[in-house]
Amino acid sequence: MPFSSGNDTQSHIEKTNAGAAPLVSVIVPVYHSEDTLGPCVDSILAEGEYENLELLLVANGLTEEDPALLLCRDLEKSHEKVRLIVLSEAGVSAARNEGIRQAKGELIRFVDSDDKVYPGGLSAMVERMLKDESDLVVGGYAHFYYGNTVEKLPPYDACIEFRKEKEHFCELYLQDYLNPPWNKLFRKELIREEFDITKNLGEDLCFNLSYLIGATKISVLQQRVYRYVQDDRGTSLSGKLREDRIDVCRQLYFHTTDFFRKLGMEDCRWAPETKVISTFLDEIGQIPLEKGLDSDQKKRLIKRYVKAIASFVKHRNPDIRLRYPDHKILYGFAKDGRWKSVHALSLCRAQLVRMKRK
Repeated sequence: MPFSSGNDTQSHIEKTNAGAAPLVSVIVPVYHSEDTLGPCVDSILAEGEYENLELLLVANGLTEEDPALLLCRDLEKSHEKVRLIVLSEAGVSAARNEGIRQAKGELIRFVDSDDKVYPGGLSAMVERMLKDESDLVVGGYAHFYYGNTVEKLPPYDACIEFRKEKEHFCELYLQDYLNPPWNKLFRKELIREEFDITKNLGEDLCFNLSYLIGATKISVLQQRVYRYVQDDRGTSLSGKLREDRIDVCRQLYFHTTDFFRKLGMEDCRWAPETKVISTFLDEIGQIPLEKGLDSDQKKRLIKRYVKAIASFVKHRNPDIRLRYPDHKILYGFAKDGRWKSVHALSLCRAQLVRMKRK
């Protein structure tokens, strides 16, 4: 469902030139996150951070007695910048959509309730958007997983006209900086499509690509602005969900190739082809580490992913440009359907990862 929107970009520039900082609406979906919501909100409202903001806590699918909803009410009473929205419908996409509808700010930021933002990140993103007169800001982030923090910084710091600077855009896409919504700053006036509430995988990328259809310039900020905490208990991705991911990746491939076609970037179709293969190889590498699956389940899943890779390559003449040596080795066996070799290599890789974590 599309959002109604205007095209009053000039008024935004005039207000900025007049010295008024634009209002930013920070949208935080809340669902059973009472243990992490407090620190999340504290990081957003930290002293010295960007001042002209409203924080929308969108409690979705919670009962009146739920601890997370009670905490939201306390936070709304304690902070004048916090506004609570209670939504009967559950789901992070539904919550984000409602937040967009009720947002008063001309700029939009998304934050998940179990994550945090880094000091100065929002200020830096607003400054770059205004300086570059860009339509989107993409920042770096820290990925916390299995007790380790990996810093992910974009490959360059610049403002790009992405329809012209295709190679730079493909770099962002292939390195997953375009996938999440939370390392970005959006203009509300350019948001025309909702997050798809029927999807539980890939909806973020679809939203971001839809947004980019109406955009011209992207500011890339080589600075971490967000701390992403990923569930490392082995419960976040069941075997069923991993099987679904194969079909989701195929759907996203067609969605992304259509996006490249609409932007006149069909000569870059190697990027979505490389992305789908890289995602399959990432999944193969993670399956042996999955705590919620037994050895037979893991073996069946790896076999299924290898079959998916072989099938993808068979029906195309893809230009696959893999970055990592282990991906290149796994791909060499997988494209020929040699799943037993891939299984053995993935077990060795998993053992090396475990030793490194220890």
